[in-house]
This record gives sequence, structure tokens and C-alpha cells, in this order.
Amino acid sequence: MAAVYCGRHEGTGRPVAVKVLDDAYADNPVALRRFLLEGRIAAKARHPNAVQVLDVGDGAEGGCAYIVLELLDGETLEDVFQREGAVPLDVAVALPLPLMGAVANAHARGVVHRDLKPNAGQLSRIS
Repeated sequence: MAAVYCGRHEGTGRPVAVKVLDDAYADNPVALRRFLLEGRIAAKARHPNAVQVLDVGDGAEGGCAYIVLELLDGETLEDVFQREGAVPLDVAVALPLPLMGAVANAHARGVVHRDLKPNAGQLSRIS
């Protein structure tokens, strides 16, 4: 439904992630509403293990719908498993704990995240 790119905020120069609604959904009012709602709900999440939403735009002025997020530095869970292979049980148990805290915070607000994946950090570069 969307692609995520690595970019730079024009005003601050800060590196950001930009989630852009796919053109195939741009003329679909239900998809657009869901995408924008995702950004607005995520912007209300205040948790140390949840990415911060910095801006949301509907593309009404001839652009595309987008969500601007803080750009996190690190590696994906998929990267860890590819590098390490099987991990010890204590590590396997500890790895998802920060994520579980963020998901529990979302659930407490009535939000169900339906798109958790081990390679969620894969970005394309844009200038």
C-alpha cells in the first residue's frame, strides 16, 4: 500500500523516513482515509519504542499522501537473524520485549498494528 524512503527534512536538514501512499491507491478515498488515519493515530503514540510521526500530508495540492517519521539508525531483526543464525534462548526471549511494550501501548489506546515484520527497517534512498 505504501513505500518508505529515506530522506532529509527541507527545513531542518534532519534525516527522516517518508512513507508514501502508492499511486495505485491515490484515487481510492477509503485507502487514502486509512493511510492518513494511520499517520494521525501513530502521531499520538508516545512510547520510547514507537517511532515518532513528524508530519502527515494528504497530497491535496497535487502531491502524494505521505507520513514523515523519525529515521531510526540500527538493524532489522531479519538482519540479526541472518548474521547470527540461531540465537540463545535468553536473547530470543529478550529481543521482542521492547516491541511488545510499544504494541501494548498501542493496544491500550484501542489501536491494533497489523503490519509487524522482521525487515521493517528496509528503506530506499531519496535525496
